[in-house]
Amino acid sequence: MISAEAEPYAKAGGLADMVVGLSRALLKHGVDVRILIPCYSEVRKSTPLVKLLDLPHIKMGTQAYSAAIYVESHQTPPLTYFISNHELFDREGIYNEPASGEGFADNFERFNFFMQAALDALPRISWKPDLLHCHDSQTALIPAFLKLQRMAESFYQNIATVFTIHNVAYQGIFEAGKFPLTGLPPELFYPMSPFEYYGRINLMKAGILYADLLNTVSPTYAREIQENDEYGAGLAAVLRQREGKFFGILNGIDTIEWDPRTDRLLYANYSERDLSGKLVNKQQLQESCGLPVGDAPLIGMISRLVDQKGLDLLFRAKRELARLECQWVILGTGVARYHQMLQELAEENSGKFWVRFAFDNKLAHRIEAGCDLFLMPSRYEPCGLNQMYSMRYGTVPIVRNTGGLADTVTEFHPTSKKGNGFKFQRHAPEPFLEALHRALDIWRNRELWSQLVQNCMCQDFSWDRRASEYIGLYHKAIAQK
Repeated sequence: MISAEAEPYAKAGGLADMVVGLSRALLKHGVDVRILIPCYSEVRKSTPLVKLLDLPHIKMGTQAYSAAIYVESHQTPPLTYFISNHELFDREGIYNEPASGEGFADNFERFNFFMQAALDALPRISWKPDLLHCHDSQTALIPAFLKLQRMAESFYQNIATVFTIHNVAYQGIFEAGKFPLTGLPPELFYPMSPFEYYGRINLMKAGILYADLLNTVSPTYAREIQENDEYGAGLAAVLRQREGKFFGILNGIDTIEWDPRTDRLLYANYSERDLSGKLVNKQQLQESCGLPVGDAPLIGMISRLVDQKGLDLLFRAKRELARLECQWVILGTGVARYHQMLQELAEENSGKFWVRFAFDNKLAHRIEAGCDLFLMPSRYEPCGLNQMYSMRYGTVPIVRNTGGLADTVTEFHPTSKKGNGFKFQRHAPEPFLEALHRALDIWRNRELWSQLVQNCMCQDFSWDRRASEYIGLYHKAIAQK
């Protein structure tokens, strides 16, 4: 696994959870897995490390960057390797400047270095993989480097590649002048080449075209980004070129960390057989957020505060929401305008809306456990994890019918009593409010609500179910070598 992030060392989103969750499940299935990520400053601060060895310097243009591999001091044998360079990674933040939220100006150099150093590391750790599983644009050049730079070396021959697209909107697009830093022949960069995109470098495009096989994180998202140019963010036609080589595999969740029966971050534990602890969590959450403690439906959101997540619906429907007898708890961080809009919403509706702008894992667990409903109105959603966490905690999702949300949430029907949530199709206030009203109507019917909660909690979204699908994908990729 080669990734820009992995839980618990460095995390900006669901990628970190996926890399570790899938790796643990693969280990249970007898697969020998190692993880390589950059050695960020937050890794150094939180993890006891020892240097394993120095790597050859990575030359980019006229500058040569030192490189080293670190491992956890207590991990024997090492499962996670950290690629180190102080100049590139010893700073706050993974992808973005913490103050502005904008990407680091040298992100191309940072992750080009990481990809090259990761490949250099492999023959030096006394372990040859059958396959490299590369994740998102920060590792997208690795399949090209293997095929265009490394195949003359016997170690790298017959190593297969799988490239996973976690979010096609984040493609890694940079000015063409940086292409020489890759060390690839300059004649490979030309109009319509695998690396070129409207005169610029597109890392994800290269990963799509050079990987042996590729996938994304839900079947519906795989279909959406091939069929719809807007969903495909300009790469739909490129993805269609890989027909038969592109798959959709739904993400799983860590059912050990996310288990209401044993979760130590909760105010009280509970199970589908005894939900009394869920009420305790709701009351404690209301109290800690300064909301009136009572029987009003409590709706949660945990989200990156960006356009993708559909937050504009809250503001477009804010008058109608203010009239509803329900409460809202929102946790997240992102772009400044959403911080401001949510802050105004909370100030205008004191006692109904509570917002915190942070990444807070403990609070995230308590929101999942304490809320009755969980809202995910995403414009698009490659997979989504929170709807799966929510169901495991008996918290009913309201989602837009897109991507992984469509694959995991089924509309609850009062007559048949089947289904595990509520969905709306069009990204507009009217269908969103209709779905919200359907959910609140069922919440008021305690018999139906109890059945719906049971339906949610009996779902199995574990990684164990997904590991066999990935193993099948790996075998297909290896068979092509």
